[in-house]
Amino acid sequence: MIQTREDNTFLFSLPKESRWIFAVVGFVMIALGCGTIVRHLTASHYRSLGEKHLQSGVEGSIWAGKETGQNQYTPIQHLQIANERLDRAAALFPGDGEILFNQGKTLFYLGPRYQNQALERILRAKETYCVPDLFQILTHIYVAQLKFNPARLNSNLLLLIDPEREGAQFLAGRIDFLSEHYEDAMNHFRQELRVDPENESAWEYIGRIYERHFHQYEAAAQAYEKSIVLAPQRS
Repeated sequence: MIQTREDNTFLFSLPKESRWIFAVVGFVMIALGCGTIVRHLTASHYRSLGEKHLQSGVEGSIWAGKETGQNQYTPIQHLQIANERLDRAAALFPGDGEILFNQGKTLFYLGPRYQNQALERILRAKETYCVPDLFQILTHIYVAQLKFNPARLNSNLLLLIDPEREGAQFLAGRIDFLSEHYEDAMNHFRQELRVDPENESAWEYIGRIYERHFHQYEAAAQAYEKSIVLAPQRS
């Protein structure tokens, strides 16, 4: 394309008022672009801090970032800080599925008092952000609320997506146990032990099924014994 002098001098050939309009529009566009970049950077900063504190809260570990110096926090304090940081990130990007999920996950680990808030955030996140962890936490919440139909639905989705995930078969077993489907529950608990041989809770449930529903007391005692032996190893 051949550029002429007229192309270069187009702006300056306009009336003064028009040139002002072009200048203002250009300034606004630049400002909006810079504002978007700043908003993204700020949200990423708060999300990163929130995720670090969330991980430390879940793992029960100590994490001291630049913002905290040498301060040390308990797991519950980590989760409270994570909740505050993620709230700030969500205020900048209200519909971000990953931020919503991490908010819900944080609230879930903060305890039963925040269960309904956790459920609301995770269900909103589910519209755009689906990971195995989301279905696992949803299942936990629905089981705690004794809502077995949605619990089973999310448990089945979790098993479909990640059947080898630690805890997935155990959750399915708990749903069947509480629904009095004991043979199915037993199968899920044994599948869980294949993935996680040191899951003492799975052995405890197996013992309860043998004792209370199949009346096989010797098998129940053996399962309870394995649960007791494994329990200190978890602590």
